[in-house]
Amino acid sequence: AMVTVYVAGQPNVASSVQTQLNAASDPNRPVTVLQATPVPVLYALNYITAAGADTTAISAALTTALTDPEAGLFSPAYLQIGVGLFNSQIEAVCLGVPGVLAIASSQFTFNGNVDPGPIHLPGDGAYFTLSPSNFNPSAQAGTA
Repeated sequence: AMVTVYVAGQPNVASSVQTQLNAASDPNRPVTVLQATPVPVLYALNYITAAGADTTAISAALTTALTDPEAGLFSPAYLQIGVGLFNSQIEAVCLGVPGVLAIASSQFTFNGNVDPGPIHLPGDGAYFTLSPSNFNPSAQAGTA
């Protein structure tokens, strides 16, 4: 039996974790530590606001809610290596931003392909990343 551990972070973190685990592990149960693979996402979102809403502020809040490295949905603190992400999870975060009334449409793209979901899977040893430059929010005013 062998255990494989994936780690994210700086390139040297895998070798550091490997050294620490080798010193503490059972030699009869080998542990292999591998660097996890980031999978960049392109995400386009068309959302609906109330007429006259400040769409610049709403778009900035959406960007933070999704891409903030500490607390955003795509932050390492939230997304786990190898774990899928549902459209409903993304939509729930977006609908939690004040001023967003509804989601009109969205497009999740990775590895050069649009992935309609409802679940997006990064693959073994991989995790999704979303940078602010790869997030494209657009607003449309709702009707009264």
